[in-house]
Amino acid sequence: MSYLLTYLQSNFLEVPFFCVAHYFLGTKKNLWSSVLTTSFANAITHPIVFFVWLSSGSQLNWLSGILAAEAFAVIGEIALHGYTLGLHQRREWFIIAIGSLSANLISWELGPILTWLSFLR
Repeated sequence: MSYLLTYLQSNFLEVPFFCVAHYFLGTKKNLWSSVLTTSFANAITHPIVFFVWLSSGSQLNWLSGILAAEAFAVIGEIALHGYTLGLHQRREWFIIAIGSLSANLISWELGPILTWLSFLR
């Protein structure tokens, strides 16, 4: 149950950034389409980051492991959004990349704070 709450919290923090990115792309899709696309991408990347990268006990130190995991999340989300939206132009990929970088940075920074305030306090 605690992982589900962590996933939902991360998704809640990232969805607004991708909605803005989708808006700047000028997609004709509605808000729910952006929410579902982001939730789909997070449903694929988040468990891999959470269970594989962060708990694998790899040869990387803690900071290197986090950076590798977040790089995977960003690249994976860019690819999934690009495929789902059918992006072709460099500008479109750049907009989704900025959205993914922003979303993951905020999620990575605010997620632990919200977890502490909500559950551990």
